[in-house]
Amino acid sequence: MEHPTRRDSPTRFWTTAVYCVMVLSTIGLFLLIRHYGELLTAPAPPAPPLLGHASTTPHVDVFWHILVALVVVIVTGRVVGKLFLFLQQPPVIGEVVAGILLGPSFLGAPRRRFRPTYSRQRSPRFWG
Repeated sequence: MEHPTRRDSPTRFWTTAVYCVMVLSTIGLFLLIRHYGELLTAPAPPAPPLLGHASTTPHVDVFWHILVALVVVIVTGRVVGKLFLFLQQPPVIGEVVAGILLGPSFLGAPRRRFRPTYSRQRSPRFWG
C-alpha cells in the first residue's frame, strides 16, 4: 500500500520550484546591490588641523559604547522577561516590552524633543 502523499506529487514539485526561485532571486538581488555598491565612492577625508591646532572633536571609542549598549539591552531584556515570567506571562513578551522601553519610541522621545537631530549648525552641507 502506498503512502497517501507520494514524493513526486505536484504540490511538492511546486513547493520546490517556488523555493528555488526565491533563493535564486535573493542571490540575484544581492549581486545587483553589490554591483551598485561597488560603484559608490567614499567622501574625502577631513582636512588635517592647521599648524598644530588641536582638533575640537573629542576622541570617542565606539567599541565601548556598543559593548555597554549591548549589555544594557541584554540585562534589561532578561530582567523584564523574568518579571513577566513572575506575572505568569511569556518571557518573550517582557523582552519585547524591554525593547520598546529602551527604544526611541519611549526613552528616546524626550531627547528628540529638546535636541533636534538635524540642525543648520550641526550639518550645514545637509541644508545647502
